[in-house]
Amino acid sequence: MLLIVLGCAKAPPPVDSGGIDSGSRDTSDTATAGDSGDTGGFSVPVEPGPCGAWAGVQGGGTTWTYEPTEAYVAAYGFDGSFTTTADGAGEEWTLRSVGRYDSDTGYISWDRTDTLRCDAEGAWFTHSESTGESLSGTSTISQVGMRHFEPGWLIRPASLELGSAWSDDFTYSSEVNGVVADDLAVHCDNTVVAAEARELPVATLDALHVDFSCDNIKGPDGWLARHVGLVETDQELLTAFVP
Repeated sequence: MLLIVLGCAKAPPPVDSGGIDSGSRDTSDTATAGDSGDTGGFSVPVEPGPCGAWAGVQGGGTTWTYEPTEAYVAAYGFDGSFTTTADGAGEEWTLRSVGRYDSDTGYISWDRTDTLRCDAEGAWFTHSESTGESLSGTSTISQVGMRHFEPGWLIRPASLELGSAWSDDFTYSSEVNGVVADDLAVHCDNTVVAAEARELPVATLDALHVDFSCDNIKGPDGWLARHVGLVETDQELLTAFVP
């Protein structure tokens, strides 16, 4: 994912959010998945928020809690959780993710804030700032960094259905511990590749799987539920959601 990796430990992928500059996009208001599912008492909002139907932001204080998948824990030995909280007004919103994963030999902790520009197109990822720390054995590593996407990356279009496709072109800049990397020109081709009910710890939800195929950086692939947002990746699962 688009994250600052802490030391030699494999960091979990906190939630990303984002923007588009050019390309074709399905503008239908009809979704083939993500409307309901077996929620088991879990409350799914019925209206889109200020960042569209697929970002999950319902207003200030919307929160998502995630835990690693069993496969992630088995592969890397880290377990824990992180919570993402929305804040903002108008077109500018932030998603602050705070979490910690522990293992028998160390830990990974982070505090990251992603900035979104939200409009009729959906939610555009524009900026991110992060601090983190990891301990592996006796070695502690701290990192501070930022990422910027100009003019933005549309990672949550307002309208999605199976087969929806759109493209993005933007400039990606980054800095870690004061070291500025060369700017990268990025092109992404994004596609909704699957629609199905996903059994999650929080509920069974209808969801769409979005694949981001990008030059130079890895996109935030994952399953989105309508009015909830990101519910699953190959490394994390949604365990709580408060609109």
